[in-house]
Amino acid sequence: MPDTREMNCATLAATLDREADLLLRLAALLAEQRSAVAAVNPGLLQGLTDELSQVLADLDRSRSGRRMVLATLTGRSEARLSELEALLADPLPARIREARARLLQAAQEAGQQTAINRVVLKRATEHGQSRLQRIFAQAVREVPQYRPGSTPAPPAAGGSVMVNRIG
Repeated sequence: MPDTREMNCATLAATLDREADLLLRLAALLAEQRSAVAAVNPGLLQGLTDELSQVLADLDRSRSGRRMVLATLTGRSEARLSELEALLADPLPARIREARARLLQAAQEAGQQTAINRVVLKRATEHGQSRLQRIFAQAVREVPQYRPGSTPAPPAAGGSVMVNRIG
């Protein structure tokens, strides 16, 4: 029967793998988000935002689980993964080393995707704001007023004219 330390090490490895899976899912969703922005697809963007929120919540829960396992194994819930060898005093099991390496690689991928999206979304927002300003600037023209006995103002250059053929 495995001892408590072996079980905790196995739990830690599984927790690290779960975090890596979530970070890889996060990276994939961020790439999909960029595609939705490029396609100007608000429905898809909303769905992806919901999925991103769920992945981030799952990631937070997974990290809480990791802190509990680390507290049991090392006595420090906030121990850094790079400190595990020193804290455990024994060579790390290969399963933990592999899971840690996979997690670090997934974190790097998610970080890169986040950095790209930050730039893309900032530019998309700026473009949208600029477009709205142009639309509103064109809409701010003199509003015609129709009062009995008034004569309508001549249309602005490039504007449209309303013709009443009935009366």
